[in-house]
Amino acid sequence: MKRIILTALMLLIGIFLSIEVRGENKIAEELELLKKAALLERQAVREKNQYALIDAIETYGKLSIDPLMAETVEETASGALGEPVWQFNEKYCEYLLDTDFEVVKLKDLSAMRGFPTIMGRSYSLAPGSSASIMLEGMGECQMLVVSEDNSKLNVGVSYDSMAFPVETEEDGTVSWSIFNLPQDEIVPVKIKIENPSDKSVSFVIGIK
Repeated sequence: MKRIILTALMLLIGIFLSIEVRGENKIAEELELLKKAALLERQAVREKNQYALIDAIETYGKLSIDPLMAETVEETASGALGEPVWQFNEKYCEYLLDTDFEVVKLKDLSAMRGFPTIMGRSYSLAPGSSASIMLEGMGECQMLVVSEDNSKLNVGVSYDSMAFPVETEEDGTVSWSIFNLPQDEIVPVKIKIENPSDKSVSFVIGIK
C-alpha cells in the first residue's frame, strides 16, 4: 500500500514539474526587451506621450541589434515587403521626440553598437499581401514580430514541411515562436508574414 501511494505521489510531482517547465517556455530577455520597447513606442505615438517615448528610447538602448539580412524573400507581389513608414528603433524614437510625433518614412535609422545579441529589422508589408523571409539557423531559435497599432499580422514559421507553433498577443499585433532546428547542421527556415488588412503595415522582426 505504501509503495502504491509513493508511486502516485511521484507521478503527481512529475506532472507538476512538467507543467512548470512548459510554463517557462518564453522568449529570451533580449526579445522581451524589443517587445517592450516597441509597445512603448506604439503607446507613445498613440497617446503623444513623451514619457513613454523616453522609456522606449531607454529600453532600445539596452539592446545591441545586428541588422537582419534575409537569405531570400518570397512575395505574393513584387515589392510587397519594403521599407517601413514607421521604424521600431532608438533613433526613430529620438526623431519622433524632436518632431512632436511626426510619423514619416525615413532612411533606415537603426544602428548597431557593441556585440549584437539579436538580429532585427523594421519592414512594411503591402495590403492584402504576404512575404516569406528565408533565413538559416540551427539548434534552438526564437522569433518575434511586433506590428504597428491595430494592425494584425498573420505569422508562420516552418522548416522543410514542419510548421512550428506561433503564440500571439495584443490582438494579433505581437507574435512569437520558439522552435528547434537540427543541432548538427545549418538549415533554411521560413518566416511567412501575411497582411490581411487593406492598408500597408509597418512591423519589426527580431531573431535570436
